[in-house]
Amino acid sequence: MKKKILLIEDEQDMNFRLINQLKECYDLEIAVSIDAAINLLKLGKDFELIFLDIMMPPGPYSSEVTNDGIETGWIFYERELRQRPTKVVIWTRNSDILNKPWGRNVVERLIKSNDESQLLDTARKHLGE
Repeated sequence: MKKKILLIEDEQDMNFRLINQLKECYDLEIAVSIDAAINLLKLGKDFELIFLDIMMPPGPYSSEVTNDGIETGWIFYERELRQRPTKVVIWTRNSDILNKPWGRNVVERLIKSNDESQLLDTARKHLGE
């Protein structure tokens, strides 16, 4: 049985490239918004690993709270993921956000790159495959 991964990413072109690689090895769910991610978690879906993009539209949070979307993933993490045992990989283009006081379940902090194997290699590293 394939291990389950949740990819929270709003950039459609980024999703398309990565989906095929991850789907070959894992049971992959994709949330293209914070609202979609919240709904998946409310449904009780369990994941072994979550890739979390940080800069996203504010979703259910105000623009003031999310700094106009720059910290949407941070707010989502604080409210929905910090207390969960699920491994989380922070994945962003904004290196400043990596210095936030992330919890123990954050196993890696990545700057998005053009390396198409970045997420697959990271998933293998943290899921023991």
